[in-house]
Order: sequence, then C-alpha cells, then structure tokens
Amino acid sequence: QVQERTAALADSERRFRTFFEMASVGVAQFEGTSQRFIKVNDKFSQLMGYAPAELRERTPRDLVHPDDWPLSRDAMQSLASRTRKEITLEKRYVRKDGGVFWGLATISPLWGEGRTPEFYLAVVRDISARKAAEAALLEAKQAAEAANLAVNQTLVSDFGLRLMSLAPRNWRSKPAVSD
Repeated sequence: QVQERTAALADSERRFRTFFEMASVGVAQFEGTSQRFIKVNDKFSQLMGYAPAELRERTPRDLVHPDDWPLSRDAMQSLASRTRKEITLEKRYVRKDGGVFWGLATISPLWGEGRTPEFYLAVVRDISARKAAEAALLEAKQAAEAANLAVNQTLVSDFGLRLMSLAPRNWRSKPAVSD
C-alpha cells in the first residue's frame, strides 16, 4: 500500500511538472508570506521579459501595473482571508523593458498547515490582442455614433424657404420659421 501511494504521488508530481513546463500560458508559483516567486515556467518568463532567476528576486507587486495594483492586492487579500477560493482578473503587467501587456490571471492559494497560504499558483495568459480589438471596436462605435449625431443635427435649406433635416432613415421637411 505504501508503494502504491508513493507511485501515485510520483505520477501526480510528474503530471503537474509536465503541465507546469509545457503549458502554453504563463505559470508561476510564489510563496505565501513573502510572495517571492519560487518557480516559473518558460512562458511566464517570456511574458514578463525576465529570466527565471531574476523573477525569483521579485514578487507579483513588482510586475503588476501600478494603476492595477489596488485591485490585485484586494483580490489577493480575499484569497488569504478565505473569502474566495480563486480569483481571475484582467490586469496590466509591466515587462522588464517597460512595455505593458494585458494579462488574464487566475490565482489560487495552496494551503498548508498555517493560517496563511503556503503558496499561490498563478496562470497568466496574454490578452493584449483581445483588449486592442475591444478598444478599436469601442472607438469605431463612438465614431459611428458621433457621425450619426452630426447627420441628425445637420440642417439644409432648400430654395422654397423650407428647412430640411437629415435623418438617418428618412427626409423630414419642416416649414421655415418667419419673423
């Protein structure tokens, strides 16, 4: 029975290690109290622009965009207080070279015997392309609405002393107002 448990544990560790290293998303494990990175996969290093050894000297706070840190900090506190079992946030990260990218981060605590999580496991996916597409779509929508408003407000005078209002669906004729 001990051999079966040992084999099962070894198999579980092998599967986790394979997931960790082969994942197409960034995966990082960081310590519960200091929050220093312990282990990161190649994709996480690539996303952040740091070598694994450099990341072991850093915490998530060092990588999250300053404007997004309060939301991230509050969400992490909800994990530590056991209010939530995992969090998923869209937030910006700052790479080593100063470049910024949008990431979708899911973070889960890994509890040990203590009152605080022993470790956290973070999975980060780059969603910059999606965020750029959303911004372009919003910009196009706002431009279309502005153009529609301008058309609705444009008045054209005809030779019969009548004012014509351009509407998106039809022409409406209004009698001219005389003094």
